[in-house]
Amino acid sequence: MHTAPIQRLAPTALALACGTAVLLASCGGGDDFTTPFVDAALALPAAAAPRFTEPPTGTSEYQRHLDTATANAGTEFAGEQRRQWCYSVENVGAPPELQNTTVVPMTRLFDNLYYGGRRWVGAYVLKTATGYFLLDGQNTLADAQNITVPGLVAMDIDPATFKAGMPTHGHGDHYNGLKHMQDAYGGQVYIGSADAVALSATNPRNATAFAGAATSFITTTQLPTEVLTPQTITVDGQALTVLSTPGHTPGTVSGILPARLGDQTYKLVYWGGTGTPTTLPLARQYLDGTERTYQLAKAENVDGTLHTHPFVDGSLAKVDAIRAGTTGGTNPFLIGNASTLRSLSVLRECSAAKVNALDATVLNPVWLTTTVELAASTQTSSSGDNRNVSARVRVSDPYGPVANAPVTLRLSSGTGSCTATTDAAGVAACGLLTDLPTAGKALQASFDGTSTAAKVWLSSVATVALN
Repeated sequence: MHTAPIQRLAPTALALACGTAVLLASCGGGDDFTTPFVDAALALPAAAAPRFTEPPTGTSEYQRHLDTATANAGTEFAGEQRRQWCYSVENVGAPPELQNTTVVPMTRLFDNLYYGGRRWVGAYVLKTATGYFLLDGQNTLADAQNITVPGLVAMDIDPATFKAGMPTHGHGDHYNGLKHMQDAYGGQVYIGSADAVALSATNPRNATAFAGAATSFITTTQLPTEVLTPQTITVDGQALTVLSTPGHTPGTVSGILPARLGDQTYKLVYWGGTGTPTTLPLARQYLDGTERTYQLAKAENVDGTLHTHPFVDGSLAKVDAIRAGTTGGTNPFLIGNASTLRSLSVLRECSAAKVNALDATVLNPVWLTTTVELAASTQTSSSGDNRNVSARVRVSDPYGPVANAPVTLRLSSGTGSCTATTDAAGVAACGLLTDLPTAGKALQASFDGTSTAAKVWLSSVATVALN
């Protein structure tokens, strides 16, 4: 009998969804393996001390959700994003950033996506096959004339090729400028059906906002607000995913924009109406919208966020970095699915806190982000005909280990998987057998989430490459 060759694991560049990987190697021997096992020498590093302390028994539901928003934000979103997602929950009045009217010249963010407007509000330009689509349209007719149109020309986009636009909701700072674009160049304007009246001639404020224009209304194509599942609109051959998320206004719409760099297309999710409602029914709608937006971003594996009030989600700082040339050769909008979901989990918790600000008796579970840590090894039998891949996994949330968490280990080749459940320390282990070479394959540890009446633990993934 001889010692089997060691299959070593090397760090991977694969994206981790809320996960980290620790790579170990070991060796084994004997004839072909017949039963999977866990490498006895395989160990995880010592668990880091939790950064946050769980709210004690008796904490109000309002504070419990705010504390969870802070915990979910962690260090990544501890600053401006945590503050802004919760601003209207913790403060009276509007954030002071809404007073910053400084112009942001049209800026290319991706090969097909641009931002231009002011620091407090603006519009995104999405190039299509023969023209462009506008997400929001500027605060005034003048801003559309003096910021959007010259900005398009500066980016070598013909303003006359306007195909369509969509305000995220029926507030004038999001749709006023679309009046000029439609008058000058034609094109559709989509709007959530429950907000369509805001863009019509029956809204008295439009007579003033559209002073000097031929009419005091915008011709709209309505998206049914009552349809709460993802919808698709097609603009100049480009399919766009939209999601009705009423609450901020009755017809608010969120969704996804495609962002292209070279031959790679990414997905960026936008939340349509930050600013929590002041009545309980609307606050419940708003909360539901945040949850469905989170699920959409998870299902579509989105890569980052956008916001038409760009200071809210950090978009403005990213635009600034692109303009200053301080991005270090990477695109700051591409934060990855794990970070995107982390940001949206903060939004969800702030929204749940608002419900409790209006009714302290409502019980909604907190949503907790989780992290998967993974240590793995592969051992080849003495015959070389099969291999045992084993792993130890730790699942934790911001308050510490997650017990009774079901974890699945899978090989990318699809030739093997195993499942285990975490113990009180949040650790699980299992092994699997394969008769295929493991070099170049990926091992994924996935926690699909679990819940109680008081808590929802969100899913997370870690992946390592087997060499």
